[in-house]
Parts: sequence; structure tokens; C-alpha cells
Amino acid sequence: MELNIKENNLDWLRLLFACQVMISHSGELGSEYEFPSVISETIGYFPGVPAFFFLSGFLIWASYDRSPNVKTFFLNRFYRLWPGLVFVTIAGLSVAIFGNLLTGSSSEIDTVAYVSWFFAQVTIGQTWNPSICSGHHRTDMEPFDLSHWR
Repeated sequence: MELNIKENNLDWLRLLFACQVMISHSGELGSEYEFPSVISETIGYFPGVPAFFFLSGFLIWASYDRSPNVKTFFLNRFYRLWPGLVFVTIAGLSVAIFGNLLTGSSSEIDTVAYVSWFFAQVTIGQTWNPSICSGHHRTDMEPFDLSHWR
């Protein structure tokens, strides 16, 4: 019997780990719904982020190992990840703009800030959030400032 690398349950495990992270962070969104404490406490015992990255590291290494050279590997990674990043960023930008228009929290759209945010998100500046995000994200710290973790 030949082993097929694509036929495994690793995607299910990655989905499980990602759901654990999503559920454990859902209380930080400020919604009125909260999971029952027994669920929140139980989920807190499972290390979703380290497990997700650990498993993803093996899968990325397998992808690298199957690539004929480093250039092909990085081009394949780029073509796999960047279109999804652009799509999700456009969706997030649309939600932010329409949300501001619907709630009336902004009488005019700061086009420069939105365009700057978009280009930061689809390049290497994902940690930057302009003042238009105030109330949604902490904007009082510089990118890569880890002092709030003390």
C-alpha cells in the first residue's frame, strides 16, 4: 500500500487547533455572548497556537522537501498565501468602511488611512493600525512594542 501525503487527518487537527484559538479569544471581542465557564476553562488547557504552529511546521517542511529548489518553494508559498491575504484584507476593509458608514461614527472616509492600512496589511506591515481603528484595536503602541505583555 502506497502512502499518500495528502490523505491524512492533519487538516482536521489544524482546524481543531484554530477553532480552539478562536473560541479562547472570542471573549476579548466584547460580545455579550460568553461560552459557559466549563467550556472556556477546558479549552484553555489545550495549547492551540503552539500545536497549530508545530503541526504547520511539519507540513511546510514536507512542502519544502517536495520542491525542486528554494525559489520554487517560495513562489509556491507566495501563490498559495498572498491571494487569500488580499481577499481577506479587502473583505475586512469593506466591513470597516461600511460599518463606519452605517453607524455614522465617521462623517467622511479617511481614504489615505484606509489605503495605507490596506497596503500595510498585504505587505509586511500587519502590526500597524491607524487611528481609524481606535475603539477596535489598541493604537497607542508602536508596532513590535511588547511592553504591554509584562
